[in-house]
Amino acid sequence: MDAKKWIYKPNSINIETVQGCNRRCSFCGTMGMEKKLHFISDEVLLHTLTLIRDANYSPRIRLAAHGEPTLNKNLPNIIKAIRRFLPNSPISLFTNGTVIEKKPQLVDEYFKAGLNNLIVDEYTDHLVGNFVRNDQTCRKYHIVEQGSGVSLLEVTHKEKRICITPPIDGDKNTMNRKLCNQLGAALPPLKRPLQGKKCTVIFRELTVRHDGNIAICCNDFRGYYFVTNILECNTLAEAWFHPRFESARKLLYLGNRNFFPCNKCDVLGNRVGLLPDSQGQKTMPEPTEVDWEIVNKRYEPLAVIEKRPWEE
Repeated sequence: MDAKKWIYKPNSINIETVQGCNRRCSFCGTMGMEKKLHFISDEVLLHTLTLIRDANYSPRIRLAAHGEPTLNKNLPNIIKAIRRFLPNSPISLFTNGTVIEKKPQLVDEYFKAGLNNLIVDEYTDHLVGNFVRNDQTCRKYHIVEQGSGVSLLEVTHKEKRICITPPIDGDKNTMNRKLCNQLGAALPPLKRPLQGKKCTVIFRELTVRHDGNIAICCNDFRGYYFVTNILECNTLAEAWFHPRFESARKLLYLGNRNFFPCNKCDVLGNRVGLLPDSQGQKTMPEPTEVDWEIVNKRYEPLAVIEKRPWEE
């Protein structure tokens, strides 16, 4: 099924090369999961890339999800594989910068492998941007500061740039760089749902975890809302239009968040008037009793949970 004919499609596909991080930020959902690192398998990576390619689609590929991607020593080969399968897809890598500070030669390796956009996340206790601005290896590339008209992701598959973000725990972040509760894994969950607030994430992004599992969105760190596993899908459409996704979309399109875990989420939709298609010209079917049954079916979380202080 050609993705160009889909009513809505994932503008970005997140590929989780690592679950787990070497930082312990109190405001991050990784604190609500086991500390053990998990790495993506070749099987999951190649199957995912095959389905994207066969859908005749070149979405943005984001190497990010629920961990620090540069902890995967195989990352240059992963980028090479993505570039081989998807020559026209812009590839972005999100990093906290701790690894490249120690091994700046990795910056060259990532870009030579096919990376387009190295996004360096700053924190109030770690202003890694100072290193990037002064390091000789980094200075070979175009360095920009996200914000003030500089987009986080809008690059082409031919560009090579480094984008420094303002500290996410600071007060100068843009709409898509604000802290959220990540369904209780990062910050306390909502006691009441954001009723009437549509969600755009489920219409615009697809996140494939290291083991191939897919949850409702990237903010579902623990994987409370299991959708399917990419390895069980023969086409990208099987994953993207899975009944678990479609039933949730029908509800979220109406701003109905009365199901778990969306009833605990504090993420506000961005440009909700352009749903479900990119022009806001289509509509979603009304949810049925079957849809409610689907969204209310519960599965075990996809990650091993570490309780946060508010959960003790």
